[in-house]
Amino acid sequence: MQRKAILLFSDTMAEATVEEKIASYISGNVKRKQILDVLHKNGSETFDSLRKLTRTPKLMLEKVLKDMEEKDVIVRDGDTFTLTENGKKAANVLPKQSTRSGSSRFDANIRREI
Repeated sequence: MQRKAILLFSDTMAEATVEEKIASYISGNVKRKQILDVLHKNGSETFDSLRKLTRTPKLMLEKVLKDMEEKDVIVRDGDTFTLTENGKKAANVLPKQSTRSGSSRFDANIRREI
């Protein structure tokens, strides 16, 4: 009986939702989290705006955006990026950046740009 309960528990752990998988992917990198937060707050942004708001070097931002696009978190339309439905769901699952982690300047930049 106990063995069966353990198997059932491990089966449910293996079945993570798409939102949880994407949220886990996002939370593994600060820049991905910043981009997700900006797009969640503003709806869409250009490459240059994302670069300024997240203070990310050009080559790094290009790589992060490409990876996020491949994971179906964001979609690109010309030079504008927006969250996909999966990205929006992940943004609602993840907690917002806390000010104690040094993101208060980041949040201030977002407010100033809106």
